[in-house]
Amino acid sequence: MRRTGAARRSLAPVAVVLSGLLIPAGALAAPRKPVPTTGGVANVTPSTAVLNGSVNPREADTTYFFQIGPTRIYGSTTPPVGAGAGKTRVRVAATVTGLAPLTTYHYRLVAQNAKGMVFGANRTLRTQRQPLGVSLTGTPNPVRVGGATVLSGTLTGTGNAGRQVVLQANPYPYTQGFQNVGNVLVTDATGNFAFNVLGVPFNTQYRVLMPQRPEIASPVVAVSTVTRVTTRVRVRRF
Repeated sequence: MRRTGAARRSLAPVAVVLSGLLIPAGALAAPRKPVPTTGGVANVTPSTAVLNGSVNPREADTTYFFQIGPTRIYGSTTPPVGAGAGKTRVRVAATVTGLAPLTTYHYRLVAQNAKGMVFGANRTLRTQRQPLGVSLTGTPNPVRVGGATVLSGTLTGTGNAGRQVVLQANPYPYTQGFQNVGNVLVTDATGNFAFNVLGVPFNTQYRVLMPQRPEIASPVVAVSTVTRVTTRVRVRRF
């Protein structure tokens, strides 16, 4: 029996001939493994960064995440996020926190769908330097006239260990200006330091100065002095 032209056009194609091969038509549109592309970084600070990239889901529900760490072993991952099931590239990003200042990190984008997991190229970023900052406290404060106190503090930031620290004083009425007193100290491995002031004769302003570049000074701490007054009562009986 001979089919009409209309009948022939209504039949769905079941195969396609490509380069001499017979390929089922449905195979041409089958979902495939995703394509992740590791991108650059943005908004880098001493402890955070935004990782960028793109993912082509290739027509299958796809999720992505970033791996990051100090080596190519990475060690940390961002939470998985959906990238859809499209067939074109979509931009993706993730914010990472808790990074160490002035440190190089390796990172890469990873995408996964039902067809498998694919790893993007490895890239690196370097976090920024943590600015130096210094604190200072006096204990005890106030003190008796001529009494002792300890001026201690902590230098924080990148390069805070092994830094020279100079104590400066500006006595009442605070018109002399700050002058160096005592010996130069060096901060310990965690940036701590302490000056023992054996005698405070009157109200005095103190601060510490880091003379090495970058040169920074602490907030001013005013140590007050108090005079101890003793009253004796003598009772005479008549």
